[in-house]
Amino acid sequence: MAGSNEPDICLVRNQNQGETEKAVPMMNRPRLLGEYGIPRTKGAQFKLEDGFLSRAAHGAIFAGLSIREKEVLRLLLAGQSNAHTVATAASLISARFANRVNNRTVGLVTGAVLTVLGAAMLILNYWAYLSQIPLFTQTLSCFGVFLAYILPTLAILISIRFLTKVPSFVFRKLLHIAAFTFSALMILTAQSWQATALACVIAMLIIYPILSICEKEAWYAKLFVQKSPGEVKRSMFMIFLVVAGIVAVAWGAFDQQILSAAAILMWGTGDAAAALVGIPLGRHKVKSKWTDGKKSWEGSTAMLLISFLSGLAVLLLAQKMEPLHAMYAAGAAAFLGTAAELFSPSEYDTITVPITIAAVLLLLV
Repeated sequence: MAGSNEPDICLVRNQNQGETEKAVPMMNRPRLLGEYGIPRTKGAQFKLEDGFLSRAAHGAIFAGLSIREKEVLRLLLAGQSNAHTVATAASLISARFANRVNNRTVGLVTGAVLTVLGAAMLILNYWAYLSQIPLFTQTLSCFGVFLAYILPTLAILISIRFLTKVPSFVFRKLLHIAAFTFSALMILTAQSWQATALACVIAMLIIYPILSICEKEAWYAKLFVQKSPGEVKRSMFMIFLVVAGIVAVAWGAFDQQILSAAAILMWGTGDAAAALVGIPLGRHKVKSKWTDGKKSWEGSTAMLLISFLSGLAVLLLAQKMEPLHAMYAAGAAAFLGTAAELFSPSEYDTITVPITIAAVLLLLV
């Protein structure tokens, strides 16, 4: 009620008995009348109507479901459901399905679905308040842009991995290219650096536990060939952490939104090119006391070229730089980034390469 500390309420009306009413908190409107002690009659259904939960005669449906499940589904069939009811019905059905199937993977998928539905219900329930917070809506937009591109790509790449004999390193580097490319796109379309960095942190916090759970499954070993236990999840954790850091520094501290995207794209595509060329074609190893002896001139050349082209494209098309200036900046960043990758131990190049590229771009642009 306006002007008081009492929660907003709606009335639950029992049309079959006319006078029976009971106050129910607004946030509980999708709940069912039986929870509040209202008498039930055979064949009753519930529907939302003008802010009220009304009761009308209707035949019982879906034999085998519980009373609660029937009543939620009646709301859907009545055509009067809202987003809360849809989410509740979906969660009930998915949970019921998972309980009938003795399969760990199905249980994991169902758990993920229920988590997403729970988060969606919370957001919907408090949307009037959350939508007034710019950082929340901006972060949601960033995360949505990333998911809109990465999820279909991930589905395609996983299908290719299981249906073909593509080498594991090729699959991993294709995933890296997709992740880095869509991260750069997310940066370019974002409204603030805070939202972009927060979206990266959220992605990191979601992906790490999922991979931690999935790596216990037999199919995970077929999907990824790890250099050491937990290597994939640690790699993804560091990638999103470094992306968030570069965004915070390049865009947040120096107001260079486009340069942060350029640095991410140069790092990701260059690293992937080094592996895709160097592993199958790298016959000439870089022999130096400053290198590990595993990297090749072919792979380093591929990284230099692809990093340069990626950076040049962003600087010319997004930054609108003069061609000569763009070539100079992209060339210097690509060269020093390749050198950092060549001379850094493999466990540290996830940090040294992007920092080097970003620093050079900030100095020269």
